[in-house]
Amino acid sequence: MENSSPNNFIQERETRILHKIRILERNIIWYTRATWAQVILGALVSIVGLVFFFENKLTLNELGDYWAGSVMSLWTLAGMFFIYVAFLGQKQQLYYQQLEIIYNREEMKAAREELDEQHQEISRQNQILSFQRFENTFFQMFGMLGNIINSLNLQLADNRQINGIDVIRYKAKQCIGLFAEHKTLEALQSAMEPHEAKLLSHCEHYVSFLTQIFEFIDNANLDDSSRYIQMIQSYTSSDEMILLFYVSISTKRFKRSFELFRKYNLFAILKEQHFATKEHLDFI
Repeated sequence: MENSSPNNFIQERETRILHKIRILERNIIWYTRATWAQVILGALVSIVGLVFFFENKLTLNELGDYWAGSVMSLWTLAGMFFIYVAFLGQKQQLYYQQLEIIYNREEMKAAREELDEQHQEISRQNQILSFQRFENTFFQMFGMLGNIINSLNLQLADNRQINGIDVIRYKAKQCIGLFAEHKTLEALQSAMEPHEAKLLSHCEHYVSFLTQIFEFIDNANLDDSSRYIQMIQSYTSSDEMILLFYVSISTKRFKRSFELFRKYNLFAILKEQHFATKEHLDFI
């Protein structure tokens, strides 16, 4: 109803103007014919006077009085009609200008609506392309994360070589042993300092790259990022999460990592038995 009211008003105004134009057209035709009738009648009366003059029925003075009394009256009236017809034509032209203004407004309105639709369509296409770019980048990064895990290798003290997820499992067990007696955040950070370089060797790139993935998700401002977080959770083992938890909570360089992991509930699936001590469960 709100949209139809302005359109109805415009249509009613257009109808009124067109009606007035039609009336003016009829009046112009009528007065134009009446004007030419006066001119022709005046000419005929003038000819009649000349005929009487040449037949010596009128003197020159009488002919002049005759023309002044009859012919000039008719032609004066015709002149007034011509002026009135010109006035009606100007009035008609004004109505046509009003119609043109209405049509121009409608065309501009239609053009604006078309531009708005085009902008909306472009915006939708940009959103689709942006989402496609996000997903392509996310899955590429997710695949690279798997390659990083597979490329891990560590030589143990007994010269045994472990690779891939076994390296992360080994580092997670080191964290459990290192932090078993430390229950506060300050104690965790103090305990990490002398062992940070050794503990982060071979797995620092893994933690950093996973942090980049979370930063990428966070910066994308998605309406719903749960699908991607759940995907990461489903492919992340409990050993990986324990390593990520202790490395991010106890080191300054990975403080931002812990903020992101906790913001997106990465550690939500961990249970009390996974931690070095049950008090650490409260930090997630």
